[in-house]
Amino acid sequence: MKNLLFVATLFIVLSFCTNSHAQVKIALGLEAGINISNTSQTPDANTSSKIGIIGGGNLDIGLSPQISIVPGLRYVSKGSTQKNVVIGNINASEVVSKGGFLQFPALLKVKFPLTEIKPYLIAGPILGILLTQTTTVTQAGSTTSQDFDTKSSFETSEFSLLFGGGMDFRIATKTDLFIQVGYELGLSNISKITNNTVKTNGFQITSGVKFGL
Repeated sequence: MKNLLFVATLFIVLSFCTNSHAQVKIALGLEAGINISNTSQTPDANTSSKIGIIGGGNLDIGLSPQISIVPGLRYVSKGSTQKNVVIGNINASEVVSKGGFLQFPALLKVKFPLTEIKPYLIAGPILGILLTQTTTVTQAGSTTSQDFDTKSSFETSEFSLLFGGGMDFRIATKTDLFIQVGYELGLSNISKITNNTVKTNGFQITSGVKFGL
């Protein structure tokens, strides 16, 4: 159902863009940054954040000087850390969960054009596809750790929302630099384990460059 909602949103966006073709201005953007991620779990788990990477590209489809649609494609690393956990008969001093997602954002961008600096707000849905999922366990009293492939315990897709803002800086006629901060809120349970819920979240900082087409 969540995937259908994402597809419907993207379809509406593309239809709007087609109908407004005469006004559309398109810029190709490349971005990279960090994701300070964590998880919310049921039953409750005392987790701490983990820093991952973000990298990808997007299209800034300007429908007017104030409104853009920003579909994109990016890789995002997510995860969380737990201390002093008992897993079966293993007493672990640290358990680190790491997931790699291929994401397809479809965002609405509201701009506040000034001169060479353009502040903006951004929000919208993201469909994520799980590529890799590993769990690294360090046993108590040991300095070595062991990696486990735990992808089979997680759903292959994730639905989330991104809220944030940033600034575009004009540096040439058709070239802008940008910096953006945002918060990604996971809406779907990605755990396949019965009676266990895992939802991701993350504070994101990215920067990059846009080229007018």
